[in-house]
Amino acid sequence: MTTNQTINEQLRFNEFLIAVIRKTAFASGSQLSELLVSQFQISSEYARKIVQRASTAKILKSSKPYTFGKGQYIYVLPNNELEYDQVMEICKRSKPPMYRLMASIRKNSGIVSKYDAIKITGAPKGKSSTKVETIDDILKLLSRMDFVYEAKDHRDITYVIKKEDFVRLPESNEKELMQSYYNRMTMDCSLIPDVLRWMNSINLFDNKTSVPIYRNKKMPAVGASHNNILWDAYCYTKTTGINDILGAAANTTDKQTMVALDIVLSSEYSELMLDGFLSRIQINRNSVKGAKRKIFPIVVYNDISELVLNKLKKLGILAIDIGSIFGAKIYSVIQRLGEIDDKLLYSSNNVETTVEAILQDIRDAGQEDALKDLKGVLFEALMYPLIKNLYPDALIERGRTLAIQPANGEKEYYEYDYIVHSNRPKELVVIELKGYNSAAAISVGDKNTKSTLGWFFRRTLPFAGKFFKDKIADGMTLKGIYMTTANFWKEAQDYIVLMNKGKLKPRALSTGYSRVDLIALLNDKGFEKEVQIINKFYVKQEEI
Repeated sequence: MTTNQTINEQLRFNEFLIAVIRKTAFASGSQLSELLVSQFQISSEYARKIVQRASTAKILKSSKPYTFGKGQYIYVLPNNELEYDQVMEICKRSKPPMYRLMASIRKNSGIVSKYDAIKITGAPKGKSSTKVETIDDILKLLSRMDFVYEAKDHRDITYVIKKEDFVRLPESNEKELMQSYYNRMTMDCSLIPDVLRWMNSINLFDNKTSVPIYRNKKMPAVGASHNNILWDAYCYTKTTGINDILGAAANTTDKQTMVALDIVLSSEYSELMLDGFLSRIQINRNSVKGAKRKIFPIVVYNDISELVLNKLKKLGILAIDIGSIFGAKIYSVIQRLGEIDDKLLYSSNNVETTVEAILQDIRDAGQEDALKDLKGVLFEALMYPLIKNLYPDALIERGRTLAIQPANGEKEYYEYDYIVHSNRPKELVVIELKGYNSAAAISVGDKNTKSTLGWFFRRTLPFAGKFFKDKIADGMTLKGIYMTTANFWKEAQDYIVLMNKGKLKPRALSTGYSRVDLIALLNDKGFEKEVQIINKFYVKQEEI
């Protein structure tokens, strides 16, 4: 073939390629090669060379150096930019984890938390011996293409945010998106302890031999890590039917089955979520030599399509409707929990009305014992208007987790109900809240016993002082308040008297409020509705 013939032939191929891209807007190298082979009856190898020549001659613009599955480039016309949706569509076939992430970001108004990004891509938590891409590998590619960027909120939670026309969003838009997404994450975590308590009651696992590890509402961006994979919750079970090893003999985890949970309450459980869950299950099963790991996967959902539900059934994954655990009233409870977050974010008006409605739904459903943890969450929300009244001009942080990473040591972190940054007076007030019934009593305990005065005043409060050492050095004074709807044992009452003589007492408040003291404080400040709610719902059953 002469040089002129070769040139003419390439021109003919180029015209064909241009016509294809004008029609489709974009295509991968493999798609273009397949079309050339079909149209001109040439070899695949020759077709690939034709596409490469078209790119070299700038007839087409390639995504080089970015590839999408098996070294594939994406091609557009020279004057066009590669767009987000084009890459997403190509990834659907060639790079499914990246497709799931991009589709999820698109579906969620341009944002996902990095935690959910890890879940939905099915990526390992960190580098591993497997060939599976980490979330950082995927995000690096997307950020280099100027599609997304990472940002942190004031809680140090990382989010992946989509750029608008390759430009980062204004800070005010970022904050609004991050706060809204944070509320969704806390919603997903709000019932996990209660769900696990129910699973324990039906003998799915035994707290004595396998304490479940789960994602916490105060740390919603930190999942339960196991075998370098993140889960919403996991534990081990002996309850796997009749087999060679009976439950009584399954006394070690290697003889038991791992229970892996995916729990989504704030939105519909989507096919994207299921595919990410399935990917993590498969990685975990195949991560050991020899026999595959035994896994019992469970999805707990609030809303789901028939398509996804049928897919779960075909895969043999147990699907549990949250209403089948706690009754039909739980749906309105979940909806109203979202309302609480909005009211706390924008104003404290009528928070108590929503809290009361949720507590009434819980009582009407006969689920007060089953939803003990949720009642604690609602008490925290109920106290927000009071705290706002006590510190009207202060910055109030709710559900903050503080962490310190020593140079040579394991990260230490604790969760806090409220942290108040007050300038009048200059106090950093850490508030611990316990919403128990009237029959419960708080003891002094020690720094190693949770839910006691000792745990708060000797462990978590001093830790907060270390975390905010710069603020304290700048003139802020560290203070602490322990509030509860329960009572104090006699030694606990004496302990509060002692603490009130020390440096941790706020200027105008006590360091401790038992049930009687808290009700007196609420009445004094004019919060009669909150008092009515405590007297109605935070009581032992015989008093109802």
